[in-house]
Amino acid sequence: MADDDPVTRAEQLIRERKAEKAAQQDRGTRGLGPIGVFLDRFIGTARIVWQRYLRPTWRIFNRPFRWYWRLCRWMFRKFAFRGEQYSKPRGAAAFVALSLFTIFLGFHLVVHAIPIGARLAYDAAAITLFSREEVLIFSQPDPVEGRPGELTVYACRKYPCEAQFDSVEFRMRDSLFLDVRSYLKYFQPHDPGELAGAFVSEENGCKVRYYGRRVKSLDIYPMIFRAVCQPINGSNATDVLDGLASARLR
Repeated sequence: MADDDPVTRAEQLIRERKAEKAAQQDRGTRGLGPIGVFLDRFIGTARIVWQRYLRPTWRIFNRPFRWYWRLCRWMFRKFAFRGEQYSKPRGAAAFVALSLFTIFLGFHLVVHAIPIGARLAYDAAAITLFSREEVLIFSQPDPVEGRPGELTVYACRKYPCEAQFDSVEFRMRDSLFLDVRSYLKYFQPHDPGELAGAFVSEENGCKVRYYGRRVKSLDIYPMIFRAVCQPINGSNATDVLDGLASARLR
């Protein structure tokens, strides 16, 4: 008799439709060959990024908007009513005042929120999809003039760096996405200063995880967000670099 229950049949029908839809999508991506495999992986990664990082972040920012709406309703009732009696002049004045304040607040939020949101989206996509690891020889980091909290460090591929012409400038900076991920994993924010502490010597062999590329025309630099380093010199350069190749970054 349980099989005749309309609720049970409806739930079973929904599950069957979801399974059929997933199977159709899987067949469709497989039929596209390598492009289908890439799309399948991209959609899966985007889903993970949304569920693990962006959705919790949205929930955090969603609450203040709800609180502000409730505050506006409370203030409007406070100024527009005298007891149980609604006053049109007071209501109009309250509406105009709250509207102007909301426009002023919204303008500043948009001016600051758009760059922050764009950088958050870029960091989330670049770190999750396109970050890579490499063993290089680094100098010590230095602060970037005019950019508080941002550090610069140069790297080359062979020792000694003085004889190389392929040096690359890397940067280390704070990131809202890295802060959120670090809080979720380690219960502490991402700290570029602590990351820079891994570069202990004037010449360091390091295995780094970074994202981005150097684009001189746009003043864009590859960004390091994980590093493990050892001091390097002429006698131990080969051993250090070979050992770092098998090192694991947390």
